[in-house]
Amino acid sequence: MQIYRAENNESIYDIAIKYGVSPVKIVEDNDLEIRGRLPKDREVLIITPSRTYNVRSGDTLDRIASRFRTAKEALMRQNPELRGRDKTYSGQLLRVKDCTPSYGMISTNGYLYSGTAKEKLTAVIPYLSYVTVCSAVYKDSYVRSMYPTDDTVEYIRGAGRTPILRVYMTELPKNDSDFAGSVAILAKSCGFLGITLSSLTSLSHNADRLSSLVLTVRRALLENDLLLFVEGDADGDVSYVDYADAAVLTYDKIHRADAPSFEEGEKQVMCNYADSYESCRAFVEISSFAYSGGRYMEKAEALRLCDRKHAEIKHDLEKRLTRATYGKHKRREVIFESLDNTVGKLELVSELGFMGVSFDIGRVCTPDLMAVASMFDVISSPLMIPKSRIDDNVPKCNP
Repeated sequence: MQIYRAENNESIYDIAIKYGVSPVKIVEDNDLEIRGRLPKDREVLIITPSRTYNVRSGDTLDRIASRFRTAKEALMRQNPELRGRDKTYSGQLLRVKDCTPSYGMISTNGYLYSGTAKEKLTAVIPYLSYVTVCSAVYKDSYVRSMYPTDDTVEYIRGAGRTPILRVYMTELPKNDSDFAGSVAILAKSCGFLGITLSSLTSLSHNADRLSSLVLTVRRALLENDLLLFVEGDADGDVSYVDYADAAVLTYDKIHRADAPSFEEGEKQVMCNYADSYESCRAFVEISSFAYSGGRYMEKAEALRLCDRKHAEIKHDLEKRLTRATYGKHKRREVIFESLDNTVGKLELVSELGFMGVSFDIGRVCTPDLMAVASMFDVISSPLMIPKSRIDDNVPKCNP
């Protein structure tokens, strides 16, 4: 795997010739809308296979995987054009093994929001361990589901992944036990295997109060064989990994633009967390957003603007940010994390022993996703705790 920056007036075909790979694969791996020339310094992910296979008549993914002593899921991850479907055709060229050295194994947690196309979930699900469905809200002392999830949960479980129900918190509960019982019942009745509590520190900075709530929820979920994830600020003073099964860490990369370098900005945040808490039970967020004109936009949209408008692209190698300027009369600037930043973050995930990464299924950029798949073996659902261990895992507390 390599990150290549396009030269002036260079086409995708030119890049393909340099690396001896298919231009179609470059387009697919980078989710490119254009087939012609790229703006100068546009980042392109090049995944060079060390081995490919020409599909024969009668082949199936199971047979091909068995032949090369790999898993069908691994073939799907390495060949995103399959879009999660077990369908091949004679003459199709499949990537069997990448040249990129493996950094080990991680878990991935994908957020699924209402409106995300089924096709998008189908394409991404081979890369996932957990699917967090954002479909519940706690408001006015009541937990309710915002839209039907039966078909989605059935599909996720049928694909061998773990569905998690995200509960968006608009307030702290008056009675923690009632709240814990309600979320457990809702999750269990809808077929979920766990819940995610949205960021609690936005509601209170009282660490004792929040710890008491999380412990009470943890106890109720363990009694029902359900997992508990809690979203947390990587810069915060509280980590929920002491009480929950996993923490999902978020922080605002774009507004760290004043940090003098990657080492003194984002890397320091991850290192500080790993030094203070159990990084092995924490997901690190892969950002899906860019910043332009005082508003956030999708990173994928920013990349499309760069390509369509042949933006002037400048990479801040110290901060690992990309600044792109476009427009003839009124110049506009957009800032987003470079692909180099994503790869650097993934290297730190391995080095610092984090559980894995988290991202928005509907918004994650294909190159970022391919970088994850190329660098790591994604494992499925390692956190399910046997009910026989409930008493050993529940801390004693008086909520």
